[in-house]
Amino acid sequence: KGGQSCHQFNMETKAWLKPEEEDMVILYCLDLTSRAFLLNHKTLKIYVNIILQAWLRDDFPEGGVGIN
Repeated sequence: KGGQSCHQFNMETKAWLKPEEEDMVILYCLDLTSRAFLLNHKTLKIYVNIILQAWLRDDFPEGGVGIN
């Protein structure tokens, strides 16, 4: 029977961003690296937290995104 995969379920119910928003974050990160800004895991987390905090406001947890 054609049920939902775990990945599909999680994307629909637990993802912070829609796929098109993920693409926007990726483009932003690529733009940063093209301008010689350091982009490692720590700085990527900072940028994503800033973006999500701006979009989600009080719905975004104070601790920010986790490590997956």
